[in-house]
Amino acid sequence: MKASKKNKLILAAVLIFNIVLLGMVVSYFKPSSAEPEEDIVLPLVKQEKGWKKVKTFDVGDKAAHALATDKSGGMAVGGEHGVALFDNTGKKLANYDIMGGITAIVINDKIVYAALQRQIVVIKDGKISKWTEFDSRTSITSLAADAGKLFVADAGNRKLVCFDLSGRKLWETSGGKDEKFIIPSPYFDLVPDGYGGIWAVNPGRHRIENYAGDGTFKASWGTQPVNLFSGCCNPAYFVMLDGDRFVTLEKGTIRARLFSPSGEMLETVVPESGFPPGPFRYDLALMPGGKVAILTGAKGQVEVYEPKAEPEVKK
Repeated sequence: MKASKKNKLILAAVLIFNIVLLGMVVSYFKPSSAEPEEDIVLPLVKQEKGWKKVKTFDVGDKAAHALATDKSGGMAVGGEHGVALFDNTGKKLANYDIMGGITAIVINDKIVYAALQRQIVVIKDGKISKWTEFDSRTSITSLAADAGKLFVADAGNRKLVCFDLSGRKLWETSGGKDEKFIIPSPYFDLVPDGYGGIWAVNPGRHRIENYAGDGTFKASWGTQPVNLFSGCCNPAYFVMLDGDRFVTLEKGTIRARLFSPSGEMLETVVPESGFPPGPFRYDLALMPGGKVAILTGAKGQVEVYEPKAEPEVKK
């Protein structure tokens, strides 16, 4: 009897141990309720259809990696061997041989400003001129022009620099007072804010920041985008639509998405499935009518997307 009672106690103890162990295993694999919702739903983004592709232009250069547009939809494309200009139908208008590799480009009042790694090239009335070369640490990744100013993103020196259109430096900034630009790789994009200032990506912090026309820090996205972007340097490129909304293009998990002025993700523009495998050789530009143009350098093409149609409201 004593042995039998002892065996029952042992069996009971083993059973309780197994139940506790099973509970620990289940709780280990169950997602924590404290995990941000964005981290859970993020992989589902690639299943969305995105915006409608309405045009495809062949730019004839599979080494192209810089794109700019003007108000009419004309395009300037920069690559390893120079700059090509196109009208809004995709017809090539001119080609300029510029050795050294174009890293960024912008069109301002029919004047094209293109960047080599350490130098600004100006194309005006069919003629090419160059500014004085910058220091050896300079690595220009983006240009923006507005209100008689040229803004230069220098990833090498981790600075945003503002010039007048003759090449005279007006100011420079390394970022906000307490949180400087973090730029681990050469992705540092700029877009004018329409008020004489500039929006700049702070890629290491996964956010977009606004600076006044004199270089003063004004505002930035909140902390939410940190949970929405993967990789070390996103967004890689962006443009601004009406209403201070932003379309971003991301590297790593390549996709384009629409964000609110505060940094809230609104919808997918182009999902992962819309981008071919291969090197990350892209750029982003705004087209008339709120459309967005994406340069896919590996294919030598520019693809234009328009927003989803707003649903009709029944009266």
